[in-house]
Amino acid sequence: FEQAISAVDAFRHYLKTEKLIAEDQKTAQYEFLRCLTRLAEFKLSGVDKKNLHNLSVLKKEIMNMSANPLGAKNWLIEKAAELK
Repeated sequence: FEQAISAVDAFRHYLKTEKLIAEDQKTAQYEFLRCLTRLAEFKLSGVDKKNLHNLSVLKKEIMNMSANPLGAKNWLIEKAAELK
């Protein structure tokens, strides 16, 4: 999961410098990357009573994502449900 977080960071830097990707697509990707990073962090640290509320907040953020590129939102929902 540490490698996933590193790959997300590299992709985030790529998006920042890429001029040919539309801003709405970048926004959708940034939302996905933010949620993916948080899921990976939960997987690394585990979910306990102390951070259960944070997991609920993340699930709401996923549900409120503005776009669903290639079904990413559905995948994030599925992976978040597996953590509990």
